[in-house]
Amino acid sequence: LRECVKSKQVDQVKEEDGHLIFPAGARFRRDMATAFTVGKKKNMSLLLLFYTAKFQKRITYIKKCKEAKIVFLPQPEVDQVMNYLQGVTDSYTGSDGAASTSAAAGGGSTAQHEAGPIPGHRGEAGQVSAEKDDSRDAAALKKDVKRQFREIAMHDRNSLLSIPGNDFSFALKYYKDARAKVEAASRRHSRERPTPAIMAKVLGDESTRVRDDRAPIIVVPNAGTALITLYNAKEFLQDGQFQSSQAKRQSGAAKPQNMSVSRKQPQATYTVIDNPTKLSSKDWERVVAVFALGKDWQFKNWQWPTPVELFAHVLGIFIKWEDEAAPTTVTKWNVKILNLSRNRAHKNHTASMSFWQMLDEFIKVNRPEFSRD
Repeated sequence: LRECVKSKQVDQVKEEDGHLIFPAGARFRRDMATAFTVGKKKNMSLLLLFYTAKFQKRITYIKKCKEAKIVFLPQPEVDQVMNYLQGVTDSYTGSDGAASTSAAAGGGSTAQHEAGPIPGHRGEAGQVSAEKDDSRDAAALKKDVKRQFREIAMHDRNSLLSIPGNDFSFALKYYKDARAKVEAASRRHSRERPTPAIMAKVLGDESTRVRDDRAPIIVVPNAGTALITLYNAKEFLQDGQFQSSQAKRQSGAAKPQNMSVSRKQPQATYTVIDNPTKLSSKDWERVVAVFALGKDWQFKNWQWPTPVELFAHVLGIFIKWEDEAAPTTVTKWNVKILNLSRNRAHKNHTASMSFWQMLDEFIKVNRPEFSRD
């Protein structure tokens, strides 16, 4: 096994009928004991040693060991084993601090390997019989498996949060402060708004201004090839229906300027535009979502002129037909991909609902001042 690791042939070792078959043709029982020891002089099985050498990704290593019902090694011992197998060191020291094997003991002779399984190794005390090793390993394995399932693999955020003694009260304070800001903003929004006549006089030409100076803004592409434009954005976002922009134009429909989209649950109004270059810096603070066309030039002269900057501040959405692949450039952006169906209208309604769910989650985490919970 050491020679396979050093020559980078460990992937050529095959598992078959409870045996490991090496590239040179040598064949060993995978549950046989090796000269490597762990814990209180417990000899590692050949399978454990093989998995330690083959699966360098920790999560994969642990998963494979659990599937084989063997106890995986702690990372420090994995490092010691690999240093020996890779030839970095000429000996391996077990977890009890005693020398477990050396280049001479670990290498052995080819003749001895081909003759049959290697008995367990106990330092200077000599070798023990393979049968006794197997009996001892079976009992040890049963005990170690029970211990293994009581262990907690600390490799995700949930398990880290469960460590006793950790104090996350500061997070509650941040939440309460953010919630207070949301409630204050909600009270401001609930005040009486100016009449439509006054708003029209103040705003003037709607083609160059945002209709509502407090509503969150959604930006759609200003391109005839886009699936969602100002021609069909309201029907898709508000009613969950999709009709292509080309069909709307051919029917004689005029292109809207800035428009408002209303939601009932939660009750909210959004402004939809397709020319954000006219937005002020204050208006950009209200942009919550952008429908991407898939081309970098779409963002020219914007507040954030690159996809990396833009989609770090707003929710990015890319819409495509379900039978087409997303452009390679889009897959590298921080955007959510929604699929439309050419023939099944209910799927387009589902896509509309998915957009609002994504936006609600984004606003809750990143723009709580627009939250309507």
